[in-house]
Amino acid sequence: MDILANAKEVSKKGNAQIIEEAALIRLAYGIDGVIHWTTNTVNSVDALRTVTRSVMSYLFSTFEQQSSLDYLQTFYDQISELLEHKYEDKINCTAALSAMIEESLDAYSRHRNELPKTLDEIRQTLDTARLYHLEIILDLDNRQIFPLVQTPDQRHFSGVNLECLAGYSDLLGIHPNLTQISLRLFGDSGPSGLLKAISANVNGDVIERSCKDSCGVDYLIARLARVELLLDARDSNLHPNVLRTSRKIQEMKSAKEKNNLLDSLREIMPSLRLQSKAQLCFEYDLDVDKCLTYSELYTVGIAIASMKDQDIEELRDSISRTFTLLCRTLFQPIAFRDCMLTIQCISMLSQKHVRLLNAWQDSLVNHVKPRIITQWHIDNLLSAISAKSSHLEDQINERYSAMLYIGLCRLFGNILAIHRTKIGGRYHLVILALKSLLHCLFIPYKPTDSSLDTPSVFTEPHAAAYTRLLTTLCDPTVSSVTRSKKRSRFELNDETKKAKSIAGQHLPYLIMEYCTCQLKGRLLPEMKAALDPGLHAVMAVMSQEVMRTMNAAMDESGRAVWKALYEDYMRLGRSGMV
Repeated sequence: MDILANAKEVSKKGNAQIIEEAALIRLAYGIDGVIHWTTNTVNSVDALRTVTRSVMSYLFSTFEQQSSLDYLQTFYDQISELLEHKYEDKINCTAALSAMIEESLDAYSRHRNELPKTLDEIRQTLDTARLYHLEIILDLDNRQIFPLVQTPDQRHFSGVNLECLAGYSDLLGIHPNLTQISLRLFGDSGPSGLLKAISANVNGDVIERSCKDSCGVDYLIARLARVELLLDARDSNLHPNVLRTSRKIQEMKSAKEKNNLLDSLREIMPSLRLQSKAQLCFEYDLDVDKCLTYSELYTVGIAIASMKDQDIEELRDSISRTFTLLCRTLFQPIAFRDCMLTIQCISMLSQKHVRLLNAWQDSLVNHVKPRIITQWHIDNLLSAISAKSSHLEDQINERYSAMLYIGLCRLFGNILAIHRTKIGGRYHLVILALKSLLHCLFIPYKPTDSSLDTPSVFTEPHAAAYTRLLTTLCDPTVSSVTRSKKRSRFELNDETKKAKSIAGQHLPYLIMEYCTCQLKGRLLPEMKAALDPGLHAVMAVMSQEVMRTMNAAMDESGRAVWKALYEDYMRLGRSGMV
């Protein structure tokens, strides 16, 4: 309210200057004026950043109004004068003041080209102000950029300075003393070396490794890593090995700071060079027990999303090893979010892989065929789907089981649509995965009273997802059964018929399993209605001879279920399949 009142006062006075300091500056001085540092200081500085960001966003979105424009000009004049004075007198900025200034100048930097030409003078002034603030933070005349970090208040002040350096990364990247600054930041004698010593339990009695206070060691690790990544995006020669940043993420104990760093990494990743992405996200050893953690899965996912198909091909060996770890991770009893993130990474890589294959076939140059995803990977994915769907009840939350089922079906569908040519001799794995997913849709009968059966977490959308798998398997597209685009239409039709015939030879085992499930459990009516089109698609690719053989292999109860299913198919499904 104080800020808005100040803005209204400007509009009343016209072009008159505000004699008092702007409300944001007064707030910063008030926070820095607290004698004893407490955790409330950290919260206050964070709140000041949020307020500054909101106020600047409002003012820049309404700068066509004269009142907002006058307030911006007056406020930035005060900021420029303040920074010029501190720069000339070699006075450091306090934590809250520095955070507020960086946030406000960052807002100016984002909207610099949107300002009217009448403010050309303020552009030059604020460009200089940003340089002043950067030099004040660096303070090159001193022997160290940051003070010691034994106490929370020292760590907080260093962390605020690192956040400001990240905000001025565009200026830092072209600084004439960048190499010297980099060595002082990330060398053994700088903050990075100190944190490395702490991680190795050196000086562990002085600085606790775990974050019991609000400004623990991880608070500095996250901010230091962000500066390092931003500088690497500017000049990779400064940091030829960003693998240490990946290690920092894994060593962090604070979930809050780790998530903050991962969010920053998502913003920075598109700007990183390809080699840096490889070192940060894909440099893993295939140890026997190695599986990817959530943070590793997150970095792999954002790296894949930011890479072009050609980049994937250039890093095919590293990415193929990572895909192996993704398959292994999916096989393990991992948390729900880790499982869904693994499925997402696998799906993204699969799509990029098939685009590479299509480009390779269309190319007139005889390139080496991309081999990121191999037959071994597909076999393991099918086995992982079977294992994961067999233990969906192990999820802590029933809602997670239902969501994971959809995720597994989508992953299975991607395999059938993209890697159909790799499942020709692996139908035993396909049928096993389909059986496991089918079991989830049935509610088992209780041995005492079937009326007391617990309700199923799986509903009609899950049955529909399963049906899509069956129709994809029984009615494949031309592109899924062959990658060659140089065949005639008749040859392509033959490939499609061949794929249907092979499916029809193996899918009777699934029909027999369905009959068994009907005897041991019940299927909700709406789910049965959603599942019937898939079952009819399966029966459409089965020959009469195969049906007779399957009928002979069933017992009396199974034949009764099969008879009812066949009659429904003849009455409802067959006409739709012809």
